Amino acid sequence: MPILSPRPVLGRAAARRLVPLASCAAVLALLALAPDAPAAPLPGYRLEATWPAAAHGLPAPNSITTGPGGQIWLLDGPAKEAVALGPDGQAIERRIVPLDSMDFAAEPGGDLYLGRWAPSPRLHSTVGRYLADGSPAWEREDPGATGTGVAAAAGRVWYSDPERGAMKWFGRADGRVAGEVVPRGAETGFPADLDVAPDGTLFATDLIGDAVFAWPPPYLPNDFARWTMLEGSGPFRIGVGAQADGELLVAVLFSDGLVRVHRPDGRLEARFTVPGEPIDLCVGPEGRIYVLDEETHAVRVYAPGEPPTPTPLPPDPPLARSSCQVQGSRSVDPGSLDRCGTALVTLRLDAVCPPGAASGADVALIIDTSKSMRNGKLEGAVKAAKRFMDGLDFRYHRAGVVAFSTTARVAHPLSADRASLDAALDGLTTEGSATNIYAALRQASDHLRDAGRPDALPVIILLTDGDPTRPIAPEPSTAALVAAERARARRTYLVTVGLGNFIDSLLLESIASTPSDFYYAPDVVDLDKIYRTILDVVAALNLTDLVLEDSPRAGFARYVPGSGAPPPLELGGLLQWTRPALPTGGLTYTYRAQIVGAGANTIGEAHLRYLDADGTRRSFRFSGAPVEARVPTATAGPPQPTPTGDPLGPTAEPSLPPPPPTPASCPAGRGWQLEIQGFADLVGAGGYDCPGCNGQWDAGDALAARSVPPASAVVTTDDGRVLWVGQLRQDNPQAPPSARVHLCEPPPYRVRLAEIPAGYVACPNSPIERRVTVQKLGLDRSGVLRFTFWGGCGIEVPTPLPPPTPATLPACPLP
Repeated sequence: MPILSPRPVLGRAAARRLVPLASCAAVLALLALAPDAPAAPLPGYRLEATWPAAAHGLPAPNSITTGPGGQIWLLDGPAKEAVALGPDGQAIERRIVPLDSMDFAAEPGGDLYLGRWAPSPRLHSTVGRYLADGSPAWEREDPGATGTGVAAAAGRVWYSDPERGAMKWFGRADGRVAGEVVPRGAETGFPADLDVAPDGTLFATDLIGDAVFAWPPPYLPNDFARWTMLEGSGPFRIGVGAQADGELLVAVLFSDGLVRVHRPDGRLEARFTVPGEPIDLCVGPEGRIYVLDEETHAVRVYAPGEPPTPTPLPPDPPLARSSCQVQGSRSVDPGSLDRCGTALVTLRLDAVCPPGAASGADVALIIDTSKSMRNGKLEGAVKAAKRFMDGLDFRYHRAGVVAFSTTARVAHPLSADRASLDAALDGLTTEGSATNIYAALRQASDHLRDAGRPDALPVIILLTDGDPTRPIAPEPSTAALVAAERARARRTYLVTVGLGNFIDSLLLESIASTPSDFYYAPDVVDLDKIYRTILDVVAALNLTDLVLEDSPRAGFARYVPGSGAPPPLELGGLLQWTRPALPTGGLTYTYRAQIVGAGANTIGEAHLRYLDADGTRRSFRFSGAPVEARVPTATAGPPQPTPTGDPLGPTAEPSLPPPPPTPASCPAGRGWQLEIQGFADLVGAGGYDCPGCNGQWDAGDALAARSVPPASAVVTTDDGRVLWVGQLRQDNPQAPPSARVHLCEPPPYRVRLAEIPAGYVACPNSPIERRVTVQKLGLDRSGVLRFTFWGGCGIEVPTPLPPPTPATLPACPLP
């Protein structure tokens, strides 16, 4: 993708799963894309090489793609050149391209598809196929095309039309055959990018909607799947390719530099972060991912493999006089509950700072100077900005001014010189007819990065009176959001002020660090009060750059999706919240945890990383929050007569006594019976389910009915819902321990031996979990399951097993 680069950190909430939409055909078509056997898992990605800009020689490449022979192509429209790189990163081919080329794709036959857009000397937007000598085989005009989001497939070229939220295509031969796909449910600016898999499946990113769309051929408008992604930023660029074994990979670059690697059915395979200023990516030979950097113009090559071990954080330095005392608590309510129940986890955070302690801030005041700011608007904005600086303590803080309309410029760099800042504000005049919020945020963020102090919090205060109208490519709202996410990824605190009745309040709220950091001013007279409020926030800064992480204890507790307030970023089993600064009154975060373990334990661990008011990075660890999970024990069925069948024969079918009357709670004719039995093997002899001391199953092996310690079993549905929990009782030492289970719900069931008798182990040929179907129970709706234990061949009898653990308890269905 051209013109833009990514970067970001939005608080986005969504579940990480493949969400099927529209028709059943969509689901079936996407599932058909999955391989018959699971592909080799990717443990991660590691940086294999960095190809410097000198290797390709392009001044400012802005797009990268993979060629049909595995070459890696780079496009630099302003330089009128595209370059192909070989496996070592060296240029192996160069082609001439038009000056206004924005994006491209390598056609399977060796040609290049180019997307072009330019406002002058004549506004035009075209897509065409270009030959190796740089001449066009054909070119077609499309007013909705922006020159971005170009992808090649066999027989056609796909391109984006964000104005209509469409993906369009031209036929390869001459571009006369054309078509389009316009999905439902996509957000403004869709698609941000698109690519096509070798099998023809079309993938597109929805940056504002936090989603990736996927269409299998024949590309019916509603025959698609949508992957909703919860990350700190939105999915921006996308590339599709294959790993070494031929299995397809879908790589998604988020606007904060995060890369996620998926299978075509949405399964997540790897997740890693790219440093620098990544602008585009592609998937090359053997699953390698190539990422183009906008500032250095280098290409980073990531190969499948174990990522490097993270460097451990250094210990916290001692507290100083100017340090803040963090106060945090973590509680669970209720503290005692039945297993599989949910509890509310609450984390509270505040700080006590000494008098005069303050975190320094570098503040960039962005002011809209487009012609719509006439009639007193600009003058009122300047007066409010001056009054804001009246209250700014320049011993700790600095300020700068950025003006924007069609373009953006630094009207005054960061400074503590109040007089020169006032002069810069007084010198602002209205100019330009467009509103380019993207350029304003990029200019301010880059200036804060280059001129800001490392121990100061970067702050952007954006004031505008209109909707964004520039740039054209990508769509203005998408571009503005990408720039905001870029700034947030640099830990910038973003505040937005909308003036008048023609603003996009939803966009400005999304740009702001939190919804409460967006302010609406119906008129110029409201600006003074708003800027005083913002001043209070800046003046009260103490703890900044907060990262709070909570890890529910694996195997004992798990996060209930969608329960977090505010929604956290989910990173495997880790929950993460970020905040640019600790507000007055502190912070409170909550979520619900389902207790899937048993017994007493702590809910997990939580810690905070932050920048202290004294400029030192520190951490705070929350105390453990205890909780006790009870395991409900159901009462076994009433005692029944001992079965009369021969327990020694491995294939003997026990003769069940007449079934008891159907429980009153079951409708007539709907009851089902299971008898669960446990046999102890003769130590040293072996059995049909356990090998004897000679390591073989033979006719001399036998089973025995003997007095054994209690065992317990669990009956669940296929999806893990518990139907019965109880013990196998031995009322007669000459009969096996057993339990008679009456069930109203029809099969299938899963029966699991949850607790093996103390001193025994399960026989290797006697699985501790069985599946019971209607066919196994037969017409009389009853059956017997036999589990076998043994104590080994003269070896030391195993010590008694501990109480049931999450690994031996039935699965808890999500609430």
